[in-house]
Amino acid sequence: MTTHAFAHTGAKPDSPLSTKKIFPVSGFLAASCNGLLMEAREYVCQSNIIVSDLRWPLVPSFSYSLHGGIYLPKGIHIEGTVSFLQPMKTGTMIDKDFEDMTVLPLQPELTKRSEHACDIIGGIQWMAKLGVQIAMPQSVRMKQAGITVLVEPMISFYYSVIKWHSYNGYLQYAKIKRNGQYEPWTETLPRIAITQAAVSYQQHVMLPAIGIGWEVSFPRKITLNTDLHLNPNIMAITEDIHHARNLRFVDVLQGGWAFHGTIRLSWQCHRFFAVFCSIFYQYAKTTEGISMIYNGITSKKVAAYSLPHTAGTALYGGTVSAGFAFTLGR
Repeated sequence: MTTHAFAHTGAKPDSPLSTKKIFPVSGFLAASCNGLLMEAREYVCQSNIIVSDLRWPLVPSFSYSLHGGIYLPKGIHIEGTVSFLQPMKTGTMIDKDFEDMTVLPLQPELTKRSEHACDIIGGIQWMAKLGVQIAMPQSVRMKQAGITVLVEPMISFYYSVIKWHSYNGYLQYAKIKRNGQYEPWTETLPRIAITQAAVSYQQHVMLPAIGIGWEVSFPRKITLNTDLHLNPNIMAITEDIHHARNLRFVDVLQGGWAFHGTIRLSWQCHRFFAVFCSIFYQYAKTTEGISMIYNGITSKKVAAYSLPHTAGTALYGGTVSAGFAFTLGR
């Protein structure tokens, strides 16, 4: 962490009357606009094999973020971000089922495929970080070039909730033979048009993590910040509503693994003002969950439970951001 000295203006620097005041706390408040290139997945598993795979797009999608950070004595650094997704039309939701598993070892074959128009209903993503910045030794060349490096062990908590709704589109199902097996699925199969609500989905993902960060300060008040966070045990809850079947599935998931990281380049173009751009990437996947099945979209009573390790979810992709910040003390 850097501190800033303010000399007493009424005395010479070497005068006995001169004083040096150090303000120990600094911080920033920022806002940004973001473009997301991401997607979520919903899985149904059987004997550790994925037999249903739904892809929920976040391309195109946009969000708006507020950021804040504070730097305390002893290098303590606290930072937080909250982002609000823009409700909008997005890419196509694709649903694939793999139900024909008669060959040993089991290799499920595609049997059903459907595509539906998709809207993002809304979503919020937020993250909190707590770390301690430690100054790294400077080489002679780094001192001559005016480059300083801070390393920061940290802990973090990331939370994401996103809601989608799909509708219209078509179904493309392979035929079932008399022996109960499916005929091979091909792209030439007839497409059955759908003109109603198809599937709605919402996903909650919680990622407590440990991480490491770096801050590199260059001349001309340019700063590069990076961090990487790892999570070995995802916590997630999802809700999947099938409108035509009047069924609701609630999945409770734990396990799997995740990581996320950020690269941010900023320029302090004014004493109290900075501009920045950043890239955030995340990957989270688990197939270690159970499903609760409700007979009726509005039903509050669970009709059945699935076996363990039969439900899964994933969220991965990148976010590109550009914004500005008001700064104080750094």
